[in-house]
Amino acid sequence: MHSVNGVVMLKKLSDILSDKASLFIILTAVVTFFFPGIFAWVKGNMQTIILGVIMLTMGLTLTPNDFKLLAKRPLV
Repeated sequence: MHSVNGVVMLKKLSDILSDKASLFIILTAVVTFFFPGIFAWVKGNMQTIILGVIMLTMGLTLTPNDFKLLAKRPLV
């Protein structure tokens, strides 16, 4: 029973994060601009890991319909 509640909670969190992704990115960029020291730890291999996580999470938002659209219009 706990795992079902956990899945529902993760789904809700995922929906919130995907709905507010643009706002989160903009706020992070503004904070970074004014307080660059906060992200001083992001260097070397950490940059690669963070980029990988970002790309993975973006890829997880794709749906089968996105791939169908790409197959119909590959060069657009």
